[in-house]
Amino acid sequence: MHGYDPQKFPQMRGILIGTGPAFRRGVSLPSAQTVDVYALLCRLLGLKSPAGLDADFNRVRGLLQ
Repeated sequence: MHGYDPQKFPQMRGILIGTGPAFRRGVSLPSAQTVDVYALLCRLLGLKSPAGLDADFNRVRGLLQ
C-alpha cells in the first residue's frame, strides 16, 4: 500500500478532464472507479473491453455525447 487512502482523504482523489468531440461540455459526474476510465478509453478507441474486469462503462457514459 502506498500514499493516502482516497476514501479517508477526498482531496487525494484523482480527476479526469476530457476534451474533444466525443465529450460533452460542462458535465460533472459523481466519482467513478479508476477501472471505469479503462472502460471509457476502450469505448473511445473502439476496443472491446476484456471480460472479467470490474469496469462499468455506465458509470462514465454521461461524459460522452
